[in-house]
Amino acid sequence: MPVSISVIIPVYQAQAYLPFCLNSILAQTFSDFEVLCVNDGSRDDSAAILADYAARDARIRVITQENKGVSAARNAALRQARGDYITFLDSDDMWHPRYLERMITPLRETQADFVSCSYHTVPAKQEKPNTEPVSTAKAQMIDTPFDALVWRRYNLTVMVWGKMFRREILTDLYFDERISYGEDYIFVHQAAYIARSAAVVPDDLVCYRTSDNSLMRSSFSDAKVQAHFLLASVLYHFFKECPMQQKTRKRLFRQIAKLLLKYTMSYPLCQSTDNYRQYWHAYAEQLKEYHRRGIYCPRYLSFKNRLVSWLFLHRNFTLLRLIGGV
Repeated sequence: MPVSISVIIPVYQAQAYLPFCLNSILAQTFSDFEVLCVNDGSRDDSAAILADYAARDARIRVITQENKGVSAARNAALRQARGDYITFLDSDDMWHPRYLERMITPLRETQADFVSCSYHTVPAKQEKPNTEPVSTAKAQMIDTPFDALVWRRYNLTVMVWGKMFRREILTDLYFDERISYGEDYIFVHQAAYIARSAAVVPDDLVCYRTSDNSLMRSSFSDAKVQAHFLLASVLYHFFKECPMQQKTRKRLFRQIAKLLLKYTMSYPLCQSTDNYRQYWHAYAEQLKEYHRRGIYCPRYLSFKNRLVSWLFLHRNFTLLRLIGGV
């Protein structure tokens, strides 16, 4: 049976926060939706929690698969989604009660292909979303969503949550299952490029739960760095031949360069990794290869970061530390 909105939630080891997430969905003022929860091989009580909620509310559908990662989980739900509109929520976050109502309205009233809202952070222990009144202001229309995203205008973010998409623009678009970190980044850029127009709702409708598990605060992992090398490569090769304004292309390549510089230099060091110089030598070699292939373009960086990049590529790590480049 068709529904207006498909809500997609990847679930992995989420027992601590999953009930709060699902409660915030069931408390929505807009009720014509389905919830596709993909249990991605959880070993905790997530499966039991999902089964309990699905038994109580037929709008909740559970998809079970072996652990394949968040991208594969979202893709599994996308293939089964029946809604005219698609929105995503992480299993530890929550929605304001009027999220669905507020987001679907501009999609129905305009030709926008997706709508975006703001978010606010809540403490790890918070069990219910904030319920302050939302504004009555109409959504702001954007006729060049890709440019707006690349230039970070209108408060557009690269996160897939906090957005609702018209189903048609996602027909042939899926998350890259090779990428385990930053998968949102590519998906949202691709969707924004396809979209003819977008809208921004001026309300904080997503409750983003803070924790100590963010990438820059978590333990160092070479796999995370390699995932961002792959992310940069995929993004570059997807967009290098796509028509766009030259200044937007330069801005996009600048972001790729900043991303690579961040994860090859700052990430190993900020984790207080004892042998960070060993990783720096290896990453400098990889980054040099990316430079040779045109994926890493330090010429688009600021003057200071161009200097930092040059020192890093030439492995002058002592001087790099002296000038405070990282």
